[in-house]
Amino acid sequence: DNVHLTCQTKERELRIDLGISNANKNGFVADVSLDIDGLLKDPRSLFLNPSNRANLTAQDVDLAWLIPSASARRLGRIKRVSGRATGELTFNGSEAGPQLNGELNVDNAKLSLALLKEKIGPIVGRLVFSNDEVRAERIEIGSSKGPAVVTGRYRFGTHGQDELAVRAQFKKFALTHFSLLDARVSGDLRLSGSLNAIDAEGDLAFSRVEISLPTPDDPLLREVRILGLEGDDAEAKKRLGNATPSAYQTMHATIDIDVRPGAKVKERGADIVAEGQFRLRKKRLSPTLLQGNLQTTGGTYTFLGRTFDVTSG
Repeated sequence: DNVHLTCQTKERELRIDLGISNANKNGFVADVSLDIDGLLKDPRSLFLNPSNRANLTAQDVDLAWLIPSASARRLGRIKRVSGRATGELTFNGSEAGPQLNGELNVDNAKLSLALLKEKIGPIVGRLVFSNDEVRAERIEIGSSKGPAVVTGRYRFGTHGQDELAVRAQFKKFALTHFSLLDARVSGDLRLSGSLNAIDAEGDLAFSRVEISLPTPDDPLLREVRILGLEGDDAEAKKRLGNATPSAYQTMHATIDIDVRPGAKVKERGADIVAEGQFRLRKKRLSPTLLQGNLQTTGGTYTFLGRTFDVTSG
């Protein structure tokens, strides 16, 4: 790989020219101009100062270049990112907020997440940037069984004026955890509002479900946090203290979940067949609640060396 980097200063201006390429002439080019005095006084001026601009060009770039493993892990429990990206993008600061124009095409991208056994992908799609808005015209996310298709838009702005409108449609999308869950998900999930106040609604059906409840020594339990029960809103807010709440903490959600007949639940000694309906609810700055019922329709239970048939319950 070839890397070219030049930095120049002239009065208040900082110029950066960056180029990364390989023998196949695939690469990434960035031409950046920044008002360095303004940035030193107030880093937020990066997006508000018209003197700040950048031109970015990607030609069949390996996403592992742009998002190294260390950076991916900072985005969440992401172990690895792979795939290719091609596009052109211009950035300009403005008093109304950052202005982005251009498009980015992603091909054969895959994500490896710490909590999922299977990679998410391949991901193929196109993002179109127009001033203060980015549109996902159609992003298809593959799985070992069926796809998920994401469409929508996000308008970023200053002073909490951003807008989100995204829809994800699932068709037998494979959801697999290392040991806890194996299922096929179908239905719709809709996100609206802003990043500081996301409103999530959806209707999801889970089929071919297999749930293996963790044992006390399972590493999965390290991921579980007991935040409280219904009515504990004040306690949840007290736990938050003066910390800035995350997008998840400020989310409001109402999602109906249908667990189709034939779901299998396994626990020490139990091998149960069940079905049920649930509603996932969450209020802003409150714990997530899952309410509903799980009806057993068959299975077995082994206790003290004896196996009993389960009929219903």
